[in-house]
Amino acid sequence: MRLEIHHYHHSSELNQLLEGLMSSVNDLKPILDALQSDEATIQAGVAALQTSVTNLTQQLAALQASGGLSPADQATLDAAVAEANTIKGTADTLASSMTPAVTAAAASVKS
Repeated sequence: MRLEIHHYHHSSELNQLLEGLMSSVNDLKPILDALQSDEATIQAGVAALQTSVTNLTQQLAALQASGGLSPADQATLDAAVAEANTIKGTADTLASSMTPAVTAAAASVKS
């Protein structure tokens, strides 16, 4: 039976490569942490915007239901409600588009 043992002299190169890789990963973590913090701030802002728009829409709907508006006032009110719904839709789209990107980036770093 023959047993061969090999000793590699390139271990210092391998160590340098591994240290460089770990340094890169360590440099990336604060960036991802900052992105997650920014995402949380943006999501909170979008949620607050959605709540404000919902409240405004409900108030405007109650005003419409009161029946005491002139046709010109009603047209202005209808335009305001339409704009509030557009803003809410934009906020919803923004919130839903942000979560997957940051979550995927964080997951790729963890693996």
